[in-house]
Amino acid sequence: MKNKIKILTLSVSLVLSGLAAYFQYFNTNNAPNIINVFAGADTYTCTNENLTIASLNAAITGDVNNGDWITLGDGKFMPGNVSSIRFSNAVSYIPGPNDKFLGSYKLMLISDAPLNNPQAKVVDDVNISFQSAPALFCANNFNISLNENCTQKVDVTMLQANPSIPYNRYIITLTDAAGKVIPGNVLTREHINQEITFRLGHQCTNNICWGKFKVDDYFPPVFICKNDTILCTKSTLPDSLGFPFPQGAFVDTIIKGKFIVKNWDACSDVTLEYKDEILKANCLRDEDKTITRKWKATDEKGNQSTCNELIVVKRMSLAMVTFPGHFDGIQHPFFECSDTFPMLANGHPSPDTTGAPIIGTLLESSVQHD
Repeated sequence: MKNKIKILTLSVSLVLSGLAAYFQYFNTNNAPNIINVFAGADTYTCTNENLTIASLNAAITGDVNNGDWITLGDGKFMPGNVSSIRFSNAVSYIPGPNDKFLGSYKLMLISDAPLNNPQAKVVDDVNISFQSAPALFCANNFNISLNENCTQKVDVTMLQANPSIPYNRYIITLTDAAGKVIPGNVLTREHINQEITFRLGHQCTNNICWGKFKVDDYFPPVFICKNDTILCTKSTLPDSLGFPFPQGAFVDTIIKGKFIVKNWDACSDVTLEYKDEILKANCLRDEDKTITRKWKATDEKGNQSTCNELIVVKRMSLAMVTFPGHFDGIQHPFFECSDTFPMLANGHPSPDTTGAPIIGTLLESSVQHD
């Protein structure tokens, strides 16, 4: 009997182990596969130009990382001069005669399939069109302005009307007034008022054209204005309320009532000035007056900007005043006739002794900002 129980127990264990293995296999083989294939964005090449595969930035990611390139045209992949090639091995594609005749060709990228799912291949394609050499027409004697950061990268849209896409196939060379090549074709504040010479070419032609332009700064300083509500005990001067320029800017000097501000405009110092217009308020509104502060900023190129700030000045409430205590023997001791203390001309005790009204901490807590 004991042997029968042992055999039965062993049989049950084997069955359970078999079921576990089956379900593990089933779940593994039926789990969804994640495969991402990107053959690249549609692009252009010159008519007699081979395609560098790396320029497509193609990718296969996920459960597999390799696959095959296939051409739908008559060109050949290199190395090997073949019509299909492993994704990881492809270096370039040489267009065939029919590719050129049609004006474009299509390449297809097919991923490998996972071992557990031979049907799970993913496909993407990319279209490459041939671009003829565009006409080059260089503009001349015009201005280019720097932007709010006092820089400007020059591209073909600034140098020629209606250029052909893609713009990155144009070749631009800039030289400054001293004949030095400007790195990255990026203009900066050092180029302001300079005449820049440019040379424009294209990857699909050996032709070039020349032109000149002047660098300027047309961007005025940008204000950061805000309205304010203050108590009449607070100063209304900008030193107290703040200046309407960005964080990091600061007043360097004051000349004839005008503030010279640094680190505001990226191209130059800024001259800042203001004028106040005062309107007396209706006391029923618990306001003393409203100040319209009219700011004007001018950079070294004469670019100007303006903004208005409204400053509402509130009247004080008696609740904000703390009066000195009584010398009545309750709050403070009586004065004795024999006491010696500072007195006013009329013989009364001086406020130096009895104290004076004080504006309490309500002063600061009553300040409001719009």
